[in-house]
Amino acid sequence: MLLLLFSSTFLSAQSGDTKILFLTLKIEKNKQTQIENVSVVNKFLVDGHLKKNVNTKSIEFKSLLLLSFLNESDKVINQIEIENPLKGNFESFNLDGTMQRHTVDLSQAEFIVRINYAEAMKMLRISKGNGQKQVQVISTIDIKL
Repeated sequence: MLLLLFSSTFLSAQSGDTKILFLTLKIEKNKQTQIENVSVVNKFLVDGHLKKNVNTKSIEFKSLLLLSFLNESDKVINQIEIENPLKGNFESFNLDGTMQRHTVDLSQAEFIVRINYAEAMKMLRISKGNGQKQVQVISTIDIKL
């Protein structure tokens, strides 16, 4: 059924209707070097339109990733900020019944990104904040359909 959905969605991507791009990405952190690597697990288009992305966060925080969708000339077409999937937030109950929040550093994670699709989108540059209002590029990935 998923293959049927993917096939019909891909074929209908040729029309002039608005589309949503779904990207399943995998991020891994090398245990020795602490360098992150991002790869595409899956990508597909569906009919539809997302409301405009509203980013209220600032990339200066280390827990955010900046996803920049680029054209062939490396010009930014669209950007979104997401929480870093390698920073897992979990809640647990203490013996006295109170809740406590924990942040866990993960070595790998998969996450899904969705964005309004533009045919000019060719690359995805993933950057992270370093806590000093600067960004560090983690990876640049080809996302041509």
